[in-house]
Amino acid sequence: MNILKTSNLLYHYRDNRSVKEIARKIGVSVTSLRNYESGKSMPRDAIKEKLARIYNKSVQELFYPDF
Repeated sequence: MNILKTSNLLYHYRDNRSVKEIARKIGVSVTSLRNYESGKSMPRDAIKEKLARIYNKSVQELFYPDF
């Protein structure tokens, strides 16, 4: 997993939606989502699946783009 690439993808796919909106939809704090988008931490698998669903991408596309 390339954390920098993943964090950039998460930020990119959020597009014009607010951090607060996405955080609420996936059930995490705003701080947690910001940490995912900045590469400070990675979400657990259940959150990865929720993010993929919201962004209409696969977990593979978001978190393992080089494989």
